[in-house]
Amino acid sequence: MGKRKSKGLWLLFGVLLGALLIFQRYHKQHCVVSEIVDGDTILCADGFRVRLLGVDAPEAVLNRRVELQLKYFGSVERVLKAGKEAKEFLESLTPPGTRLQLEYDVEKKDRYGRILAYAWLPDGRMVNETLLREGYALLLVIPPNEKYRITLTEAYLEAQRKKKGLWRYTTYPFTSTISPSTLPFSSFRMPIVFTFA
Repeated sequence: MGKRKSKGLWLLFGVLLGALLIFQRYHKQHCVVSEIVDGDTILCADGFRVRLLGVDAPEAVLNRRVELQLKYFGSVERVLKAGKEAKEFLESLTPPGTRLQLEYDVEKKDRYGRILAYAWLPDGRMVNETLLREGYALLLVIPPNEKYRITLTEAYLEAQRKKKGLWRYTTYPFTSTISPSTLPFSSFRMPIVFTFA
C-alpha cells in the first residue's frame, strides 16, 4: 500500500511538473531581447514576438499599415521617418540581451500569434509607458486590455505637453482638456499631425 501511494504521488508530481512546463512555454514570463522588429514589437531570443500593449508606433518599413497611419502623419515619407525614429528609440531602450519581465492583461496573444504584454526593464521602468512618455508612439488602448490605461494616457499627454520625441515635429495645437481619469473604457487612439523639417 505504501509503494502504491508513493507511485501515485510521483505520478501526480510528474503531471504537475509537465503542466507547469507547458504553462511556462505558452504563458511566457520574460523575454531576452534578440531584435527590435519595429517601434512596438520585440523579437525574443527564443523566437517569440512581443507586441507591446497600449502603444502604436509609426511603421518603419513600407507595408499596408502605413496607409492607415497617413491620416496621422500626412505622407508615406513622414510615417517611415517617424517609424525609424521610434524603432531606434526602442533599440536604445532595449538593446539585444536585455531581459524584460512581461506582464499580461486579459488577452495573451493577438490574431497574428504575437504575445501581448507590458514589458518591464530591469530597472523597473515599463517599456510601454516609456515609449509614450518620451513621445515615440501613439496611445492605443484596445479593450479588454486596459490595465494601465490611465498610466499610459498620462505618459502620452506629458510627451505632448513637453514636445518630446516625435512631438517636437508636430503642428497639432495641443489644447486638449482630456483627463486620463475621464477617458472612456473603449478603444481609442489620440490623433496627431507631424511636419518634418
